[in-house]
Amino acid sequence: MSISKARIRLIIRGDDSGLCGSVNEAVVKAYDKGVLRNTSLQVPAPAFADAVLRFRNLPDLCIGLHATINAEWETPRWGPLLPAARVPSLTDENGLFQSGFGHAAPDEIMEEVKAQLAAARAAGLKISYIDEHCCFGWLHDGGLRRRMARLAESEGLIYDSMAVGWLPKAEGLFPTLTAAFIAQIEAAPPGLYRHVLHLGQDLPDMQELRFRGDAKSVAGSIARERDTEFRLCINPELISYAASHDVEFIRFSDMTPAEIHWFTHG
Repeated sequence: MSISKARIRLIIRGDDSGLCGSVNEAVVKAYDKGVLRNTSLQVPAPAFADAVLRFRNLPDLCIGLHATINAEWETPRWGPLLPAARVPSLTDENGLFQSGFGHAAPDEIMEEVKAQLAAARAAGLKISYIDEHCCFGWLHDGGLRRRMARLAESEGLIYDSMAVGWLPKAEGLFPTLTAAFIAQIEAAPPGLYRHVLHLGQDLPDMQELRFRGDAKSVAGSIARERDTEFRLCINPELISYAASHDVEFIRFSDMTPAEIHWFTHG
């Protein structure tokens, strides 16, 4: 593997693919026309099969398992891959995921995560890394994070949650999300960083999204927010800036062996 000498090497992770069709479509567009190289896929989510069909044709898109043990939306809702009787701490009276996971049993979590990984691979996807939807690794005093790291190592995956630092924040007010993001890159010392975005489009399937129990949320606000993050990825200003300022957008699978060692053993 040749090691990039770019001033900034940046892993952008597009989360929650599989949530709905317009998310999957946004991922494909951001990969084809923009700076996205990685997407984290929710296997239990409703549009998983749609994601498989779209992503199979993108061999250079780095796909990760977005390990999911809850469903925070009012609609759509979904449940685990395993029968609810095997993961009762993850499910409600209807056998669907709960909105949170504070009482989730660690053994049940790990069994469900393993089932999701197996299903993604059975669908023909190459899974290169693993991360946690809603960052559940902090559960049980961080014990889940250690178990996730061991699982990742045993399965030949990169564990996103343990080493690569976040892109620094930039002080000040900025007129656009693109301007703010470029300021973050400007503020970063040379090195490798990660940044998470939630891509979507302001289309009907996303306009229906609302957090469970959040009666005050404005209809369509989530769709608009995620559409903005999608448009950041394809913004010509960002693409031009990166080309002229020695910024390389990379995949998790582009990391050097030494970086991967740090990732999985950190």
